[in-house]
Amino acid sequence: WMIMKNTSGIVCIPATYSKTTTGSANVNVNSSGALCRYTSSSQRYKHDIRYFSNVDNAVSSMSKRSAQNNKDGELLSILRLPVCSFLYNDGYVNGDIGYDPDRPIYGFIAEDVEHVSPDAVEYYVEPPKYDSMDREMSPERSTMIPESWDMKKLFPKAVYVLQKHEDEIKRYKAALTLLYNAVDKAGLLEPGIKEHVSQMIA
Repeated sequence: WMIMKNTSGIVCIPATYSKTTTGSANVNVNSSGALCRYTSSSQRYKHDIRYFSNVDNAVSSMSKRSAQNNKDGELLSILRLPVCSFLYNDGYVNGDIGYDPDRPIYGFIAEDVEHVSPDAVEYYVEPPKYDSMDREMSPERSTMIPESWDMKKLFPKAVYVLQKHEDEIKRYKAALTLLYNAVDKAGLLEPGIKEHVSQMIA
């Protein structure tokens, strides 16, 4: 591919415009003008990984009831995705200005995303290895290693989960309102409880 620099000093690679991918952007321009690759989300480059969510308890009753719908089950699977903090390995981040290597970063691990939403994972394809006779070893398959996760593919699922939760909250409030009105009509609510419940369903 030809790399060009126009009269304004801007570097251009015209042929790249016709090469498309469903993956997310992977290049950042820092304040000095340097082109930097975004850091990987793989655990290979991280240490001091600390999880904050209990994966076993992350699936709500809503997602269990929706499991009969395969599409719902697939989308709601992100509830199983654990959130963690981590530090990057020494020397891995070298293009950030003002980067603090001792400050924890919050996010996801690519290998964890692969377990719950593999379509949102971007992979590093390990280059082929050759023996002493220059013959490719294991040419029948390439080694694909989780490298990062794609916000464009994961975020819509998160929005869908929020929408499902909002719908369920509305149904709960509607049912609670009916129950509240029936109990109130029967004169069984004490003033303090009545005020508290009325605020809940407002």
